[in-house]
Amino acid sequence: EVGSGFPPGFQYFRSGTTALFKAAPATSCSGPEYVEYVMNWVDREINNDALFPTNPATPFPKNFLQSVKVIFTRLFRIFAIVYYHHYAQLEESGAVSHLNTSFKHFIFFIWEYDLVAEAEQEALQDIIKEIRLRHAAAFP
Repeated sequence: EVGSGFPPGFQYFRSGTTALFKAAPATSCSGPEYVEYVMNWVDREINNDALFPTNPATPFPKNFLQSVKVIFTRLFRIFAIVYYHHYAQLEESGAVSHLNTSFKHFIFFIWEYDLVAEAEQEALQDIIKEIRLRHAAAFP
């Protein structure tokens, strides 16, 4: 159902925006549709030679960082959907530690390179707060 399957208080929209930022209207969708759309979109983006050149002589485009930020923002939203709507299933299968480890690496990477705006991170603010506290305690 359109608008369902997102973290409480959030709704994400499919956008046809590409690495070259050819804008397309945003479309309402469900959480599962959003995940499928983003995973397919990211696959196309990272395999786009115009954005991620495979020839060492080809320079990266001027909008490379902006494009990477869009990719990481959309991937962050998938983590939010997974935490809110699939946590119980992951817990039952014993896979929560894998999700947490994956997210922890992801979050440290986006913090290091400032890839996802703070406002976007609000959906998982409790988990992020815990990661910050544990990191601060381990590395004062």
